[in-house]
Amino acid sequence: MARRYQKDSNTIEYLITSLSALYFLYLATLWFTNKSKFYQGVIYYVLLFIILAAIAILWSVLKTRRKKKKLSDLLSSIQQTGTEETINNFINSFGNQKKSEKNLWKYQGYTFTWDQMDSFRRTLHDKGVHVSITDNYKDISILLRHYIYHKEDKFVRDSIANKNHAFSALNPTQFENLLCRLYEAMGYSVKKTGRTGDQGCDLVVNMGDQRTVIQAKRYNGSSVGNAAVQEAVGALKMYNCAKAIVVATSSFTLEAVQLAKVNNVGLVGKERLRELLLEFLKESWS
Repeated sequence: MARRYQKDSNTIEYLITSLSALYFLYLATLWFTNKSKFYQGVIYYVLLFIILAAIAILWSVLKTRRKKKKLSDLLSSIQQTGTEETINNFINSFGNQKKSEKNLWKYQGYTFTWDQMDSFRRTLHDKGVHVSITDNYKDISILLRHYIYHKEDKFVRDSIANKNHAFSALNPTQFENLLCRLYEAMGYSVKKTGRTGDQGCDLVVNMGDQRTVIQAKRYNGSSVGNAAVQEAVGALKMYNCAKAIVVATSSFTLEAVQLAKVNNVGLVGKERLRELLLEFLKESWS
């Protein structure tokens, strides 16, 4: 027979709310009967509110610490008994099933009947996990929330990392913004020049005392030639930079590579750019 999960009634918070409400009614009465006591009562009300708020904060901190300690003990017990796979199997097997019952345990889209919760609790207890079987499901609720949260968090992170973005969908300004995010993630301070496609410099990035010109080239298909390298070289003095880099969404011609080598200009082509974006932004681009 399914049993409802009885949540803790937060006694202290309820008491604080009740006292505040009663005192507020008392003040409202004084407003119509005794104005001098009313103003004195307001001062007491503020002091009472501060004291009760401090009690509530302290209670919340202690409650959070207890939950963390409980979770830590449970995870330690799970590690010792080797039952983590059992928990994940329970979540994957029963959590996403459609259920017609009205009273269900729910968290982040996962639902379990109370019969399933009972069976799960007994299974963990029989395997040696230190879960209480008389605590109104508090222990296994803490565990399920922990494992479901990390399962969903990993799914979101992996989805972001594996989602394929297309350079061809970006306009020049969007490509510059992408490079801003990339270099900031790499630890640089970044400044856009505000001169898109002009003067051979789209970004100036700083790492320590070194200022670097970044020339952004979003090309579709064709290789980047000498002109981009020449523009980057010309921007060095204009922006008082010691180094120049051309970042492109395609490859470079042999002539551009040779010219860049002679002038000590760095070249970041499509494949290297994809590696950097995956490493620092966890994004997949093509």
